[in-house]
Amino acid sequence: MKLTTLNAKFTLLSGIVVLIIAGAALEGRHSLTVMVSQADEAQVAGQLLTNHMDSDMMHDAMRADVLKATLGVAQNDPAVIEEAKKAAEEHGARFTKNFDANQKLEKPDVLTQDFEKVAPALKDYKEQALALIDKAAADVKAGTATAKAATPKFKESFSALEELMGKVTEDISAYSESVKNSQ
Repeated sequence: MKLTTLNAKFTLLSGIVVLIIAGAALEGRHSLTVMVSQADEAQVAGQLLTNHMDSDMMHDAMRADVLKATLGVAQNDPAVIEEAKKAAEEHGARFTKNFDANQKLEKPDVLTQDFEKVAPALKDYKEQALALIDKAAADVKAGTATAKAATPKFKESFSALEELMGKVTEDISAYSESVKNSQ
């Protein structure tokens, strides 16, 4: 009789140990799943910020390229304008590449909406920059001043995109902060 009672006690104890181990395993799996999800979110937030900051630099670089082209007009130097055009094309391509990469990332709706607002402004800005540089090249050849006349419109395009990019920066920062606080 004692053996049966002792056997029952060991069986009960073994069952409790199995339940404790199973509970610990489930909790460990849940914790790991949460940590992986948080790591993924942190990676997305970091990639969004990296791409966006590089895009912002390309925005400024394209303005510098336009200014270089206007300097080429002032110096009557087509080589300077050609360098500016090549640089603007490269900077524009890099800007678009970063922007497109961010659009493909899984992100909060507010950022998706931000990028939808930026897309037409980015397209306009790139077109304005390249058109102004082309006008600068034509001005040197023809002795005209069409680039100078187009400069205010380009500046408006720059400022409009700058404002939109600033909003994106704020929203990416807020997203990054929320990811950080959730960990």
